[in-house]
Amino acid sequence: MLNLTLFILGYSREDVYYVDPSLRSVIVFTTTKRPQKGGLIRYYIPEYNPNYIVYAKPDNFVVSKCKDPFGNQRLCVEFPPSFSFTILQRDSALLYMLPATQVKDEILQRLNISKDNADQFYVMKATAQLISDPERRRRTVILYDYVSLSFVFPYGFEVYSYYSTAEGKWKLVGSTLNYYSTRIPQTDIYIAFKPVYDTLVKELVKAAEEERERKEEVVAVEAKATGPEIVLLKEEIKYPVGVADLTEEDRKLLRQVYNSIDWKNIKEVVVEGHADPRPIRGELAKKYPSNWELSIFRSLNVVKYLIEIGAPPEKIRVAAAGEFRPKYPNNSESNMAGNRRVNFYVVK
Repeated sequence: MLNLTLFILGYSREDVYYVDPSLRSVIVFTTTKRPQKGGLIRYYIPEYNPNYIVYAKPDNFVVSKCKDPFGNQRLCVEFPPSFSFTILQRDSALLYMLPATQVKDEILQRLNISKDNADQFYVMKATAQLISDPERRRRTVILYDYVSLSFVFPYGFEVYSYYSTAEGKWKLVGSTLNYYSTRIPQTDIYIAFKPVYDTLVKELVKAAEEERERKEEVVAVEAKATGPEIVLLKEEIKYPVGVADLTEEDRKLLRQVYNSIDWKNIKEVVVEGHADPRPIRGELAKKYPSNWELSIFRSLNVVKYLIEIGAPPEKIRVAAAGEFRPKYPNNSESNMAGNRRVNFYVVK
């Protein structure tokens, strides 16, 4: 008896993933098309919040708890018969990405990341899969005619490496990465990315370190021979662990900073927040899910007070670096205390 396998083509899928700069959420726009009119079931993890779905077409879908064809508990979003299905959803980033330190070793190896520098990266995973009933259709394989998955990362991040479990073509343009494949039943995509900073800021930080070692009070760096002059002020706001609020001593220092700046004759002041690498735990994580948020709030609180005492808002820029630009090596309590700070860059 011949054991024939039937391959069904005609399905297509196009996804676009927009990563929020805070790394707290991902906006996903998905369009799926099928060769004949019929229903569609999307299977989610049981804890998935259906309120994440912002828009869907057809719009009269049904949400229920169910099991997928393999017997796994799922939350099902079932759509009525159609040729085309469109979904826009804003999901928690936890559904798609993890710090590379929490990723399996075999994945890190494929992404060319060593354990020693894994703390510099995040890994994003996306899956495209067509599921058929394994009992009723065990000799039937449903294939995507084509799959196109695009990933848009925010300014300040760069794609480091990527791979897929199904062969396909890749194209990277700036911070946007596209994967395209044909005639596949499914694929898993893994993308390693990390925060980066523009060359000007890198050179500024390098010069600032050199000047600090010589104990000079102010550092000036030129972007180009004819470019702007950037001055790193000696004043810094320092913080206890997990704190972003200002003390009265901080406000006193900020008044000094405000009075030292010739606001009429500068282009802008960059207020940049920093954190040490301690993970944020417990109740504090509800307010600051990561060191990105903590460092951003440190900058924001400083900026709000500067504006309150008279600084022109149009000449202030908020910046944050999380734990990724330490001033000192994070190898002691005193060094980490020095890394919990806000710096001021004056652009002339």
